[in-house]
This record gives sequence, C-alpha cells and structure tokens, in this order.
Amino acid sequence: MEKRDAYKKAIEDARPLPIRTAPILTIIQEETKDYFTGSKSAEEESRVINNRVQLYLDERN
Repeated sequence: MEKRDAYKKAIEDARPLPIRTAPILTIIQEETKDYFTGSKSAEEESRVINNRVQLYLDERN
C-alpha cells in the first residue's frame, strides 16, 4: 500500500521537462545575421524570429 501511494504521488507531481532552448537559440543566431549586416530592421527580424519559433513550438506539440 505504501509503495502504491508513493507511485501515485510521483505521477501526480510529475511535470514536463523544460523545453530545449538550443533550437530556439539557433533560430535567433541564423536570423539576426541580416540585422547585424544591415539587411533587415529589428522589427523585420523580430517578426521572422517570432514566426519561426512559433512554428518550432507548434511542431513539438
């Protein structure tokens, strides 16, 4: 009975692991090159990064 209660508590207390940030950081590094070379504005880069990160997150769900 004690083990069963411990397992039940462990399952109830389980939480998902934090999202891996490496792919998101890679997206940011790839996209900010155009900003630093002057090819795109910060606003343009922000939209592109937001879109790519959102796509990445949507694919993981």
